[in-house]
Amino acid sequence: MDCDGECSTTEVAEFEEEIIEIDDEFPRCPPIAIKSDWKRVVATKFGLKANSLYDCFFDLDGDPLLERRIYPSKISRDRKLAIVFQ
Repeated sequence: MDCDGECSTTEVAEFEEEIIEIDDEFPRCPPIAIKSDWKRVVATKFGLKANSLYDCFFDLDGDPLLERRIYPSKISRDRKLAIVFQ
């Protein structure tokens, strides 16, 4: 993957491997402090506890964000489209 915000169809497999590697490592890393107000509000509302770095990434509904990162690569493979990052 290059720095211009696009992952070509030939790079998708490597991109997916890197995502899986990162996702496997995050649960082993210590959590970081929540510094933003919206994250504190969401964590309190849904009773979220950060036991690892993985737990520190969530959306406004309290759902984990990291699990979603694999979907663009699956769509890219299925439809033979590049992934464009904006």
